[in-house]
Amino acid sequence: MIPLCIVDANVVGGGLLSSEAGSPTRRVLDAMLAGSLHFVVSLDLLTEYREVLLRPSIVACHGLTEAEVDEVLRLLALKATLSEPPPYEGLLDDVVTDPGDVHLGGLLAAAPEALVVTGNRRLAADLEGMCELATPAELAALVGSAPCSRRRFSPAREPR
Repeated sequence: MIPLCIVDANVVGGGLLSSEAGSPTRRVLDAMLAGSLHFVVSLDLLTEYREVLLRPSIVACHGLTEAEVDEVLRLLALKATLSEPPPYEGLLDDVVTDPGDVHLGGLLAAAPEALVVTGNRRLAADLEGMCELATPAELAALVGSAPCSRRRFSPAREPR
């Protein structure tokens, strides 16, 4: 059984950018959007997803408009378990190298059993021993070897 997951923004971004249906990040994102992966988000994590997906260099690759990115996020939010972490815990203040990842501490405090899925080696090294960790490839292997045959998002126009 696949555990509850916290999926880092780099995995969501990689999934949206991947042109390969079988790539691990794309399979994870497809599973999230299909509702076959049990994952938890907070408003802070959704905000991070949005900020990453709307970076000019990322937009240049996926070609989605702001409204289309917001639709992807809406679909993710509908499939996710929304968790509002307990009042500021400071759990990761002195642990993570990137201050942008501190908010994950609140999610870990709210869902300590969650598997953190990240392709960020630095974050994985920072969290080693604090929680269960998986790479996108490891989670994709748990989700199943067959890529999702349907498109995960169908904007009105094709991405560039």
